[in-house]
Amino acid sequence: MKKVVAAIDFGTSGTTYAFAFTDKRDNIVTGKWNINDEKNPSELILDDVLNLKKFGNECKEYFGDQSSSEEKFYYFKNIKMELYKNQKEIAADNGGARQPLAFIISKILIKMKQEALKAIRARNPLILETEIEWKVTVPAIWNDQSKDIMRKACENAGIFNKNQQSTFFALEPEAAACDYVMNNPCSNTISPGTTYIVCDIGGGTVDISTHKRIEEDGKIFIEEVYPPIGGNNGSTYINKKFIEDVIVKLFGKDAMNKLIQKIKDPFKRQDIYADYCDFLESIDEFKINISEDKRRKNEAKRINCTVFSEFIDKDKTIEELIYEFNLNCTNNNWKIKRHKEFKIYFPYQIMIDLTKEIIVDKTVKYINKIISNVSQVSTIIYAGSVSSNNYIISLIKKGINKVVNHYLCTYPPVAVVKGAVVFGLNPYIIKRRVSKFTIGIRCNEKWDEKKHGMHPEKKYFDFDDNCYRCKDIFSPIIERDQKISVDEIYSKNYDIKGGKTTITFYKTLYNNITFVDEKIVITSKCQKFGELVFDVGDKYDKNDRDLIIELEMGGTFISANIRYKNERRRAYFDFTSEKG
Repeated sequence: MKKVVAAIDFGTSGTTYAFAFTDKRDNIVTGKWNINDEKNPSELILDDVLNLKKFGNECKEYFGDQSSSEEKFYYFKNIKMELYKNQKEIAADNGGARQPLAFIISKILIKMKQEALKAIRARNPLILETEIEWKVTVPAIWNDQSKDIMRKACENAGIFNKNQQSTFFALEPEAAACDYVMNNPCSNTISPGTTYIVCDIGGGTVDISTHKRIEEDGKIFIEEVYPPIGGNNGSTYINKKFIEDVIVKLFGKDAMNKLIQKIKDPFKRQDIYADYCDFLESIDEFKINISEDKRRKNEAKRINCTVFSEFIDKDKTIEELIYEFNLNCTNNNWKIKRHKEFKIYFPYQIMIDLTKEIIVDKTVKYINKIISNVSQVSTIIYAGSVSSNNYIISLIKKGINKVVNHYLCTYPPVAVVKGAVVFGLNPYIIKRRVSKFTIGIRCNEKWDEKKHGMHPEKKYFDFDDNCYRCKDIFSPIIERDQKISVDEIYSKNYDIKGGKTTITFYKTLYNNITFVDEKIVITSKCQKFGELVFDVGDKYDKNDRDLIIELEMGGTFISANIRYKNERRRAYFDFTSEKG
């Protein structure tokens, strides 16, 4: 029996932990980093042998102070964004060889584990690591390759439990729902039978799930009624877009490139690094503080752009650069003006428009798509750091094609990590999920011209069965939109030939797929996403060739068992080939 459930929320912008003792379930403790910060920036510095040197808030100051130092180190930022791009490796901001993402993420997880253990043992010094059950949050919209990298990172950090693989991860919007339904004093607004949307708007993703609250035998459960939807359009991309669409157009690509190169140079950056950090922090403040009042009053944010002063075209003054920017600006509400020197006023309308383009419009599109497919939706619950801005939520409300109730989690930035603890305390609170794909295996079937059509190149003669077979058949196990119970096992018989057998899994959004290599123009309808290898060895019986594949699909990660005769083995997917 575990005595503690601890969760780690590894985010694009910030990372934190939470925990609760199983005998004090209502008291969920969250990490504290500064007086008002529930999350520490997801940044780290490794030394020359790749050991953790600095983490979070410590990184910027250390990085700026190391000018002219001969000490070698590596500074990693924006780590989670690389997972969204399906990357397996990441390069440090200050150069060096690319490193495996799982290895870099594990350094953050180890740090979180250490900090959580300190906080747990401050309350009970006798707690052993084996008495703690860990949960790690991941976006619901992630593919299994990204989840697999996170799983490897968790294994490296010593917190992954193979025996609880299917419930080890906590899907972020589901966790937010757990926090709201179980911990929110206003959770009675979600009565039994209510269908609601959970919209988690964070630094990297907008991650949306659709649930129904159900009660059985006096217990609360959550049932997914529509597959997760969303995209990589969190608040971090607003900063990126502001720099691309405003700053680069104002100072030029050459100035930006020269600035970045100087920041990377350990012998030159110290004299400008403080200004660079101030510049980036001002963009964050600009983004965070948008409001209806600032829009109505046409207010502007003053940003110190002195960091660009030495890189601009020497033939032009700052006044001329501003004049040219305004002249080429098609939006009158984006006109900028100089305060003094390189301090420039940027209208809040710029940041409002970028926020609307990147977060609001796309989120509204996601939600309206759900509402058009799930007519019973009556409520939307918001979580994530961006949800703390009432103005952004008000803009989302205006775009939704249905009158629904809108609620916030008690404290949106930590709703996910607290909900992950709730999920750990109640692992079967999620009753059912919906399959986003039809999932099946590649196999060979006896040739049937009516079934397979005219595909003579697919045929081969099977001497064991004395018949023709058709290759590359897609044999489904789970259908798209099928409701999957978390404790249900889905099985499929597989005819083996002896020795080592490789079972290849595919997924598709299409119906009625016959062959795994069917194409639309040049794009494959099916995507290979994993393999299982099973060696029957000397136990092979030519008269008993039935291998049984058992899939556990209802958890937060696909896992499988392989059975042959009386032998049953746990199998783990290799997701390295996944594209979707």
